[in-house]
Amino acid sequence: MGYVEHDTASNAAEYAHSLASTSYVKWNEHTARAIKEAQTAAVLAVQTAEQAAIHLAIMTAEIAVNLVITTAATTERAAENNKIIAASLALYTIQKEKAANADALVESLLPEPSVYPDPVVVPPPNGDDATAVVIMLHGLTGSGSDFRSLPQTIPLKQVKWIFPQAPTKPITVYDGLKARAWYDVNTYEYEKIVEDRLGTQESVAYVTSLIDSVIAEGIPADRIVIGGHSAGGCIALHVALRSKVKLAGCVGLSTYLQLIEEYPAALGPHTNDLPLFIAHGTGDKIIEYQYSVMLVQWLEALALTVDFRTYEDMGHVDFIPEQLHDLAIFLRNTLPPIEPA
Repeated sequence: MGYVEHDTASNAAEYAHSLASTSYVKWNEHTARAIKEAQTAAVLAVQTAEQAAIHLAIMTAEIAVNLVITTAATTERAAENNKIIAASLALYTIQKEKAANADALVESLLPEPSVYPDPVVVPPPNGDDATAVVIMLHGLTGSGSDFRSLPQTIPLKQVKWIFPQAPTKPITVYDGLKARAWYDVNTYEYEKIVEDRLGTQESVAYVTSLIDSVIAEGIPADRIVIGGHSAGGCIALHVALRSKVKLAGCVGLSTYLQLIEEYPAALGPHTNDLPLFIAHGTGDKIIEYQYSVMLVQWLEALALTVDFRTYEDMGHVDFIPEQLHDLAIFLRNTLPPIEPA
């Protein structure tokens, strides 16, 4: 090889070496830069991951805190609700006990149900079957036996007599002494003669049940007369005026009527067709004659027809022949015998 070739070759070798060195340096720089970028990315990735983890942790913590707060609030509200429920239950229990105590107090104040003795019953004369019934109530302190002579004095064919008996109870006008009575009597002054509304209602219900029993035995309601003397007449009038069935008639002897403020609302549906017989003596010193006068005026104001009989000088417990005669006519006209078919 000549000098020129050698020189050329030498130059080429140096150029190649120089180029290789430059490439190596550049490669190193690129590699170093790549490594640095990789490290930076790795650090950034770690930081991002840390931040994400921290953010997630914060979010998780906030959720947990909110959940705890919500749970606490819910628990507190539940506790408050439980307190309200407990207080309501306690109040309900107290009110229930008060109501029970009030019921017990009312029951303790109510009088014991009256026990009505068996009535005195007189069958029709001559063994006839009964087609009609007369129910007569005695007065204060009386008994069913007071009228036992009436069936003989006023013999009525086919008529059965029933004389109910009032229970025994304390009577105010007698200073609390017990006597047979349909209701308590405070005084014989007409305006205040009776205040025992409960006793009156109880006796009216009892006599009404007797009428129902008679009807159940086969006697039609329009073949039943209800009547009474004095306080018994008062109950008889209440029963007849309130009756849901059409009775044959009503009799009031030496009587009166209290609780009239309940009328006309309390009148039954058949009152206008009810025959009424009212009798009183001018010599009555217990239930004054004027009481029947006012009674008849009141009945007539209700457009009722009344057969009112006055007996001069007759006392309260008298049954003079004239009165018995008039009563017999009324009953015979009201309850005529039924001829066999």
